[in-house]
This record gives sequence, structure tokens and C-alpha cells, in this order.
Amino acid sequence: MNARQQLMEPGYVILYKAVPDEFTNNLRSVARYDELSWSDGIWDGEAVDMQRTRAKLPDELSRVLSTLFRCHYLIFSPQSTANEWSIVKTIAGAPNQSVRRDFPPPQAGTDAVDLAAIPAELLVATQDDTVIHEFGWNRLVALRSNSDAIRLDKGDIIMFRGDFMHALAGFDINNICAHCYLDTLFYLEGSDRKLAPVIDDMSAIDDLFCYIYNCHFVASGTNSLRKHLNRFHNFFFARPRV
Repeated sequence: MNARQQLMEPGYVILYKAVPDEFTNNLRSVARYDELSWSDGIWDGEAVDMQRTRAKLPDELSRVLSTLFRCHYLIFSPQSTANEWSIVKTIAGAPNQSVRRDFPPPQAGTDAVDLAAIPAELLVATQDDTVIHEFGWNRLVALRSNSDAIRLDKGDIIMFRGDFMHALAGFDINNICAHCYLDTLFYLEGSDRKLAPVIDDMSAIDDLFCYIYNCHFVASGTNSLRKHLNRFHNFFFARPRV
């Protein structure tokens, strides 16, 4: 599949083992710098995520990182520039993030699959079992049935669209990632970080209701449901072969 098409269709692309271990170890050591200023994430202007903190990196270090990762992100977004490098730290025992998107979807009249229509993001995993729950990008709400877990290991890079709906998983230990925005020349608006509305469209396993239209019977168990379907709706169930 074409490299840019890979980013356009699912909304993200992963480069496995793109960063050497020595480099990721250095990124983790940066998180211990005393001069870094950590702040909580703020979404919708008021929702605060106190379990995950972010620290912007010094300009000199950010320029070095942008140069080093240039060969990776220009393949997918040739007109983009890496900006706002930061370290994202998830505290041990934190729950899953709320589903979010950093930029609103492209406005009407804009080619939604044009990678220059909206900024992208780049995230570097500095340790194994870094998990991101993804919900796609080409929809207004996040559906639980469309959720999938993206598992990253140390040295993996993930790039995704700015309107990609995602949520970092909770971890048993502190987790460190490096993150930046891939800005484009044609996006005029600033970042509008929003929590995405989530709809739970997954039916529970133990919802033993009758699935005949307009029948409101709720069974107490599997056998009760089978007897109801047989008696009132003429369903017959074959015995399983042993």
C-alpha cells in the first residue's frame, strides 16, 4: 500500500523499531530534567487530566528532534513541519484516558483525505506495551464497537491525523512518550483539543432478551430463552452433537 494512503485510510501508521534503544533511553532521561515544567492536560477548556502530565522540551532540543525525525514524517506528509515537542508522562495506576481528538475534522468543502488539510501528530514509545485505544477519524462520535487497541513497543513510532480519535491506556508503571505536532502550511486555525462523545453500542453478554420484533420478554437464563422462543415463536433448537 502507498505510504500516504496507509495514513489516510485507517488514520494512523506505525513504524516499528524506527528508533534505536539508546535514543529512547536518552528520551526517558530527559523526563528527569529539573528545568522541565510539567502541566496537566486540559480538554474542552475545563476537563483536566491529572493522571497524565506534559512538559514542553527546550527549543534547542526540539530542533534536534525535528531534524532527526524529518526522514520519517516527510514520507507521509511532505509539507509538514514538526513543532511543540514534549514529553508525556502517564502516572502508574492511571485509568484509560477519555477519548479525544486534538483538532476538529476538516470543514465542509475541504478534501477530508488530504493530509495537508489538517495537522498530524507523531508519538514515540520509549518502553514496551504502550497501548493506545483508537476509534477512527472519519466520524463525529466514537463507537465502542469500532474500538481497537494499538500496541507499541520500545522504539516504535506512530503518526496519526489530528482528528484521529484516541485514548492512551492506563498502565501499572509510569509510562513515558515523546510527542510532537506535524503542522501544515494550509491549516489556519489553532489547536482545538476536544473530548469526543462516546456511544456504547456493545450489547452485554448477559442481556437475555427476546430478539423477535416487538416482543419484550426478558429471560432469566439461556434455557428460559430457548423455551420461550420454542413455545411462542415456533423456534426449534437442535441438540449439540457429542
